[in-house]
Amino acid sequence: MEHCFHCRQPIESAVFSRDIGGESRNFCCAGCQAVSELVYADGLQDFYQFRDASLLPAPPLQAKDENFYRLHDRDDVLKRVSQVNADGINTIQLGIEGITCAACVWLLEQHLGKLPGIRSFGLNLSNHRALLTWNQSEIPLSTIFIEMHKLGYRPYPFSESEEEKRIAKEQRTTLMRIGIAGIGMMQSMMLAIPVYFGLLEESGESFLQLFWYVSLVIATPVVFFSASPFFKAARRDLRTRHLTMDVPVSLAIGGAYAASAYVTFFGGKEVYFDAVSMFTFFLLIGRFLEGRARMEASRTRQRLSQSTPSLVTLITPAGDELRMIEDVLTGDVLRLISGEMVPVDGRIMEGEAAINEAALTGEFHPIHKKVGDSVLSGSLIVDGGLVIEAIRPASESNLSVLERLISRAMSEKPKVIARADRMSSLFVGRVLLSALFIAGIWAYIDASQAFAVTLSVLVATCPCALSLATPTALTAATTRLRELGFVVTRAHVIQTLAEAREVFFDKTGTLTRGAYSLVHLENHSNHSTETLLGIASALEQTSTHPVARYFQQHPPKGIACSQQTPGAGVEGTLNQGYYRIGTAEFCGILTDSIERRYPDATAVYLCENNHYVAAFLLGDETRPGSPALIRALNDDLKLSTVILTGDTSDAGRTLAAALGTQDVQTGQKPDDKLARIQSAASIHPVVMVGDGLNDIPAMAGAQLSIAMANASDMTQVEADALLLNPNIEVLISVFKLARQTDSIIRQNITWAFGYNLAILPLAACGWVSPYMAAIGMSASSLLVVLNALRLSRFKIDRAHSEGI
Repeated sequence: MEHCFHCRQPIESAVFSRDIGGESRNFCCAGCQAVSELVYADGLQDFYQFRDASLLPAPPLQAKDENFYRLHDRDDVLKRVSQVNADGINTIQLGIEGITCAACVWLLEQHLGKLPGIRSFGLNLSNHRALLTWNQSEIPLSTIFIEMHKLGYRPYPFSESEEEKRIAKEQRTTLMRIGIAGIGMMQSMMLAIPVYFGLLEESGESFLQLFWYVSLVIATPVVFFSASPFFKAARRDLRTRHLTMDVPVSLAIGGAYAASAYVTFFGGKEVYFDAVSMFTFFLLIGRFLEGRARMEASRTRQRLSQSTPSLVTLITPAGDELRMIEDVLTGDVLRLISGEMVPVDGRIMEGEAAINEAALTGEFHPIHKKVGDSVLSGSLIVDGGLVIEAIRPASESNLSVLERLISRAMSEKPKVIARADRMSSLFVGRVLLSALFIAGIWAYIDASQAFAVTLSVLVATCPCALSLATPTALTAATTRLRELGFVVTRAHVIQTLAEAREVFFDKTGTLTRGAYSLVHLENHSNHSTETLLGIASALEQTSTHPVARYFQQHPPKGIACSQQTPGAGVEGTLNQGYYRIGTAEFCGILTDSIERRYPDATAVYLCENNHYVAAFLLGDETRPGSPALIRALNDDLKLSTVILTGDTSDAGRTLAAALGTQDVQTGQKPDDKLARIQSAASIHPVVMVGDGLNDIPAMAGAQLSIAMANASDMTQVEADALLLNPNIEVLISVFKLARQTDSIIRQNITWAFGYNLAILPLAACGWVSPYMAAIGMSASSLLVVLNALRLSRFKIDRAHSEGI
């Protein structure tokens, strides 16, 4: 098969052909032909030698695209999307669609570099972002956009939040700290191992002294650069009188370093430079992972705000005009077409369409809307077109409220976390008071031993075992959970699972499959089921309706010439027959007995030559494993289960009865779900399992949120855990493993506290040297780790792990 010269897409016949570069070239469309001519006209034909991937066919420049680009020449818009310096030079960050390889970067940089007025243009291949500097008075931004569009790429202004910039900067700095601490750890251990094994005894004191000096040099940047965040946090804690683990960590690192430096310069028996570097390295790894989680949360909130279209088509006396969404006021009239998202809350003035409100209610069934009905921002027009009147500005729209709900829910700290913070602060405070008290006593008894004894107390009671008690168990459990297809993305997941007393489920896409399936076929013809589905498929081939997607997966019985009526159905000719498929009214069917018999299903009727031949009953099938899951949670694990659904029909109650749970709430909007979950979360820990954008506020309000594998990208990023296993029954083993993990954590904490209480009086009496305290602390930590590793042998039901 022949391929387009420009984009390399396959073409059956050369409709567009042109003599370019002295050879005849064939193209798939006029757009690719125009781009290729432009490339050769600029002398950039080397682009075709460098590219290493197929391109997308060049999109033609339509009037709407040009109006969008021209809008960026307005002063108010330009002020929003770019920065200008004192010399009148503008700078803007762009996102560019259509980039496939390094040759695309080269082509854009070379072509734009030849345009007058452009000071610089740099494009990053990894994230498809570009930084453009230009003089607006010499070349308008719209002209630059159009030139990029002519080459087959779609530019748009890219905005990065200040919070995301700050977190990204922190992450880069943390990586530098980790690198220095890692190098210091490896080099210090290399120098310490010969000392530990007595390999330098025959070399003399001078050789040992040399090793100590080199270790001091290596550990110094680790302490003063890599460990500096701990010291800063400790100073902040002391100023605010709220103690965290940073205080004893800083004392341990600083004290060990100071003592080791003292021994190096003035003589002594032991140094701890290797321990300082190792301790700093592993602590920084934890900080880095925490920063990544915060960055993902920031990106999630930003994507939610960017899901609303930035431009709308406003109907004015002068005709249709493109406007920024911020300019829309109450009473403005907007035109919307199929495939567009409703930008503001409004009321339909003209037209009718099928509206998908999955982003708001989680229900994939489209709702037929007509004149007089209201539409909410965030809804998607599946088919048809509308003219709506804005009933409130974008800043007060339903989608903006949803964004504020997410931010508010995420800003509220669950009680279990606040309680853990208080316990940690009390423990740290008592450790520090004990060390201070002991230092004062020894200063009175024997000042020469005060520092060594105090250091022994800090090292012996350093909460290393306590710190390992939870994360080691969680790591072992997390690894085992991964084998189940359950991915933990937040540190508190397993503990909250163990403490949970109530589990909330979204219905559609969680306890059900979230897609149409054939529940029943009413056949009043001589056609087979396969033939009827083939006829329906042929009629629905050009439709974008969700119902049509079910039929489109079946082989069509020929090619139909069809016409679609939004919100009603499709009619057309097929194999010399006239067919109609859609609602009962559209097909001229008076009876609705089928719909009464199947109240939870969507009825789609088929007529052949004005005769009723079949009715397809489509419904949302219960997800396999849902009944067993609900039964096990209620009976075996003694957990309460609640179903929250945006569906207003009886489908929710029917599903609840089939699954064996009595508590089901229907017609739930995002704020309703959030209020119900926050009410329960104020009493005991709760878990929310969902899959849709509308579930995000409720998931953020719960102590623990779990997203399904079929969940939207935004929901998965926001969730505390992801269930990748298609068998939802796996959650039974997840809860059981979490409870066993909680039991082992309690054992480890009990041992850690017991060890600290036992070693503290011995160290306080001066009977434990810093060296012995370090050995005891290591042994205690080893015992905790071995106990936690028992979780790796947790027995998992094989039936639950199928599908991974």
